[in-house]
Amino acid sequence: MQVNAISNNIQVIQVAVGVLIRGSGALREVFVARRGSHQHQGGLLEFPGGKCEAGESIELAMARELREELGIVFSERTTLRPLIEIPWHYGVGLSQKRVHLNVLEVQHWTGEPRGVEAQEAAWMRIADLDPRHFPAANRGIIIALQASVFVQVTPEFPSLRALEASRQRLTDSAIAPVRRERTADLAASLSSWLMSPPIQRLRSRLSILLRAKHLSARDYAEQAALLQKQVFTEAWDQQPVPLGIYLDHGNGGGLSAGDLQRWLRAFSGKSTPEQSLPRASAFIHLTSAQCEYWSDRLDTGTARDEYYCLANEASATGGYGPLRKMLELPDFCLLSASVHSQEALWQAVLLGVDQVFISPVARTQSHPEVRPLGWSGFAHLTRECPVPAFALGGLTDQDFGTAIIRGGQGIAAIRGFGFSDT
Repeated sequence: MQVNAISNNIQVIQVAVGVLIRGSGALREVFVARRGSHQHQGGLLEFPGGKCEAGESIELAMARELREELGIVFSERTTLRPLIEIPWHYGVGLSQKRVHLNVLEVQHWTGEPRGVEAQEAAWMRIADLDPRHFPAANRGIIIALQASVFVQVTPEFPSLRALEASRQRLTDSAIAPVRRERTADLAASLSSWLMSPPIQRLRSRLSILLRAKHLSARDYAEQAALLQKQVFTEAWDQQPVPLGIYLDHGNGGGLSAGDLQRWLRAFSGKSTPEQSLPRASAFIHLTSAQCEYWSDRLDTGTARDEYYCLANEASATGGYGPLRKMLELPDFCLLSASVHSQEALWQAVLLGVDQVFISPVARTQSHPEVRPLGWSGFAHLTRECPVPAFALGGLTDQDFGTAIIRGGQGIAAIRGFGFSDT
């Protein structure tokens, strides 16, 4: 790896960031420290790490920084797993500084971490991490830690083809019960699938995205509410599985703005959306066409450098991004988007998304005519992406390791995890 690359005549500083993890499930913790008041962005929390020295690899820099900052050393059992890479800019013009955060999960070490340099430091539950208490560049790290790594995208269900055929022999009053019955079937199928042995090992980092693009916004809202009630409230008595819902922009297949707020209130169990649930308990998803629609409507023509400036200035709010602000999304709800190109990626980032689905990585059954990006194309996009990225398209859980190595958060799939609506 070239440690200090030059981009547009501005040096890119490579930084090694270590995420020390202990515990499991909801009790997982990470070690964080508070920046000194004399430092840039003093008073904020941070993950341990620092700049790579000339000719130093990320791994060697990580070992050195953790020894100097926390007093721990690597052992034969130490494992370093790529978590996320984040490109970030500070300042503008000739004073601009570009950094590339190489974030590694660190497990197994020798010694007890402590603030060797007299810095305040402690273990924190991952669920309690708040981006507003960290520099803006760390927001992607926190989302990567809190969000799922496997996303089951439901097939096109319920199919309206059967309902349209039924219209010839059923009255309008009979169609709604048929739709509810099919949604109940989906809920039962999901419950059974979630309890299957192959999925149990994925469950702690799994979420589900409800896909039914042929439904009207009203019908989709009905489906989402019923599915939430039957699967995520009643039928699932273990760790809740995050639910993803599409956002509608007038053509159906998602929640309208009004339905979205009602759904968020119901999801949180409060009369108004509040920070009552862990982060990443739910997410709102945009198709690439919806990203383009909202980008035009909200005029997100911001240059990348201006985006970074706004993000750095707004790090104290933790919720920068025009669409997220307009939708008034509570902290427990992420915003995600599907992207297929570099232009679409930055269109989504400028809207303020928390995560992206990059597709198609491989050839798919649903769109065999579409040329896939391949893992090289996926990696090219993740290098430019400051938020977690899922690989989607013709993949299974067996591709998880490759996705991580290529800079991804995990895998999203329609058929790859064995779920079927039949």
